[in-house]
Amino acid sequence: MGRHLVLLSILLAACADVVIEPSDGGSAGTSSDGAGPIAGGAPATGGSEPLGGFGGDNGFGGIGEGGASMVGCPTIPEEDLYFVEHTQDGTVQLFNEGCDEALPTAQRLTGGECGPGTFIRACHSLGAPETQVELSGMTSLVDPGEGELTGTISQNTFSDVVITFDDVGEVGQAVRGSYEGIITSPDGDMTNVSAVFSLCRVPDLPPCP
Repeated sequence: MGRHLVLLSILLAACADVVIEPSDGGSAGTSSDGAGPIAGGAPATGGSEPLGGFGGDNGFGGIGEGGASMVGCPTIPEEDLYFVEHTQDGTVQLFNEGCDEALPTAQRLTGGECGPGTFIRACHSLGAPETQVELSGMTSLVDPGEGELTGTISQNTFSDVVITFDDVGEVGQAVRGSYEGIITSPDGDMTNVSAVFSLCRVPDLPPCP
């Protein structure tokens, strides 16, 4: 678990280099209401949102050097095709937007010391960047099946969570599944959580050293 959390912090730092180029179609949105300390929704995106790989200055090699290759995940205005529907203490919290990316994402690590595995990431911000809450995690899964999920949601840590991949699409398609288990707060309080998700798969990271 410790190696996954260290890798997760490296990946989060690298995410600032993701290339985003929204389509000319603009976006249309709705919001979803929720309750609880990290509840809420954010506008859905419309049109096709191309997502790029990481740039070369990220510690993982040359994806995107000289301009990242664009990958479009299909979207429908006013519909959330990519999301994490997270249930915590009976409250449903919808993470239906990207963090630095245009959409909630899944990205495969292809090998080396940090792989293979899959990095997942989604946010909601109630329409204001200063209120953004982030969900990010790592699993050794790369194909359909069950595995351990490590990571964080807001300031809480996934401490005993099993993640299931039901369907793993190609780059530009969806990764769908669910997770269930326990998260731990900074004060040590434990809470049952579960979720279903559909994430946009972005270009794989090359093997790390």
